[in-house]
This record gives sequence, structure tokens and C-alpha cells, in this order.
Amino acid sequence: MSLFCALVTVIKRIDKIKRNFLWRSIDGKKKMVKIRWNVICNPKVKGGAGVVNLGVKNKALLAKWSWRFAVEKEVLWRKVILAKYGSNVQCWRFKTTCPKNMYSIWKGIVVNSMDAAVSRCVGEDSFYWKIGNGKTALFWWDKWCGDRPLKWIYPRLFRIAKSKDCTIAEMVSLLGSGNTNWNEYFTRPLLEREVGLSKELAERVIGIDLNLSREDRLCWVKDKEWVFSVKKCTELLMLEDGEINNFDFGILWNIKVPPRVHSFLWILVIDRLPTKEFLVKRGVCFQKFSLNCPWCEGVPECTSHLFFQCKFIDGFWGRIFKWWAEVWKPVEGFSDFFVLCNNVCMNAFRKRLWLIAIAVACWTIWLARNGMIFDKKRVYMENLVFL
Repeated sequence: MSLFCALVTVIKRIDKIKRNFLWRSIDGKKKMVKIRWNVICNPKVKGGAGVVNLGVKNKALLAKWSWRFAVEKEVLWRKVILAKYGSNVQCWRFKTTCPKNMYSIWKGIVVNSMDAAVSRCVGEDSFYWKIGNGKTALFWWDKWCGDRPLKWIYPRLFRIAKSKDCTIAEMVSLLGSGNTNWNEYFTRPLLEREVGLSKELAERVIGIDLNLSREDRLCWVKDKEWVFSVKKCTELLMLEDGEINNFDFGILWNIKVPPRVHSFLWILVIDRLPTKEFLVKRGVCFQKFSLNCPWCEGVPECTSHLFFQCKFIDGFWGRIFKWWAEVWKPVEGFSDFFVLCNNVCMNAFRKRLWLIAIAVACWTIWLARNGMIFDKKRVYMENLVFL
């Protein structure tokens, strides 16, 4: 997958094996699908389980060749590609055209680099040059001074420049004596409105401090380490493909609880707990059990009622909040509940303990509910609080 563009049929077949592993029970029978596969493949910060989409992973692995082409200057395969297909104006970028005789493996890499999502990760705007001796980065074309190349900042000067492909070192040497007469560097004399731009550009050039003992360094702006990584690229591509969810899942996954409780909280937030209302919607028939809430027995059981709206549970949360010297306010659903819990005024250490207590309390409610339904246990307030 790091060299070849995977076929769609192959990816679908592998995804099917993964889905079957997730949804089938030990005896081989298919389980109830509670969560859509594309939701499971979403990043954790966007409400998914973080299961990597193989198609996205394949794109990230192929995208790494753009980075390797830029930084591995002396390797044989790069020299072969340059000799056969040439490079872009920026010698660190390969051409994105695909002639008919292009080798199939390299064609797959080039086509992948032209994908809209991939180009936002490894396109021209994703790289930045830290200047050393100035002999590699191009003065006009590369991004090294500000958030855009100088050709976009000074388009009028770029159009009339004699040498559009000069390096930073070459431009510094031209102005090394402090000469700011730009007429000899352009194809025609500067107009009055261009003189001010040329002076501004000259100040940028004169202010460059080259380090002759160090080469220019290409940096990937998408990562704090400035180095391309397949893991980070995969995360970025998954964020683009993922569904929009305004809930802050990052805080949820950072709560220090066992993985089983993490999974429970995630299913609770996305409203996929197998409550009675949920199971009825999926076609499950109840003959031995009542469809009502096990606590109050007066309202059909759904997630919001079971955890927040039931009068019995309302008293439970009142006690929990009182122990922590916080004020409990009735809420409609988990999103409102999470905002209430997250907006408390506590120091960082106390807040971490507070969120752990809230997570354990939700888990306790679910365990007590299951005990009442399946084991016929009667749970009272004191038992629930100290469970």
C-alpha cells in the first residue's frame, strides 16, 4: 500500500472482513449493527472510533513520496524520475502531468498527489522553507517569507522580473552592495506605482541573514515537528472525510477511565446505547419486559430519560453534584449535561477527578439498569450512590 494505488474492490473486500469481525458473534451469526461503518471510521475527535479507513491510509502512504522526492536529493530513484519525467519549476517538486508512457507505479503516485484532499496535505502551501545558505529555496516561487510566496505578494514585480527562477542566495548577492536600483533586474523601467513595491521588496532582501554553514530546510507545516509523517497525514485526511459533529470528543477520550468505560461513554454520546426504545426501532420485540423506564416505570425508556430526565435519576445527580459543592440543573440530553459538567470552576487536577466521577456515575446508572432488568434486582438511591 505504500507503493501501489490500492484497487477499490480490494479495499471494499478488506473492509468487509473488518466489519464482519466487528459485527459477528462467536458462533458466526450476525450481530445487530448499532453504528454505521463510516461513523466508526471517523477520527475519535469527530465522534468515531478511530478505525483507519484503508483508502485514506493508502493515500497517506502514497503522499509520502512527495516528501521523499523533496528531501532525498541523492537517492537513485529520484535521479531516475528527474531524468525521465523532469521536475516542476521548484526542483523539489515532481511534475504532475501524466504522459501516456509514464510507468504505472509512478503514475499512481502522481495521480494521488493531484487528489484534492491529498494536495491540501502535501501541496505547495503545505511546505515552508527555513533559510540557511539560500542556495535551494527559490526567491519568487517558494514560501519562505510570510504565509505566501513572493510571486503572490508582489505579482506586478514578478511578471517583469528577468530571472523568475533565481534562488534566495542569488538575489541576496545581487543586492549585496546595498544597491536598490532595480531597473537592471527587470525587463523594463519601473513605473511610479511599482517603485514603492520595489523598495519594500529590497528591504526584505537586505534583511536576510544567510547561514552559509547550513542548507535550506524544507518544513511540513501540518506537523509541529516540521517533518512529514504518514500518521499525521492520515489524521488530516480522515478529518476531511469525517462527518461534522460539534461535540468536543477530545475531552471525552482524555478522561482517565478504563477502555470499556470510554467505549460506553462514546456510545452514550452518539445515542447508540441499546435502550428499549432503540431496540424497538431496530425491530426487536419485547414480550417478557416492559418498555418503560425501570426507575419510574411511567415513561418509555430512552437514553435522555434514562440518564437525565427521570425523577429518580434527577435526585441521584443532585447528590453527586452536592458532594462536589456544585449546583445540579436538569438537562435534556448528554450534550447539555457535558457542557454543564465541563463549565465548572475548578483547578485542573480537581477537574480531572470531577470528570472521572461523572463518567463512573454514568457507568453506574447503566450497570444498575441492567441489573434491574436482567437480574430482577431492586436498586434504591443509597445502593445506587454507593454502587
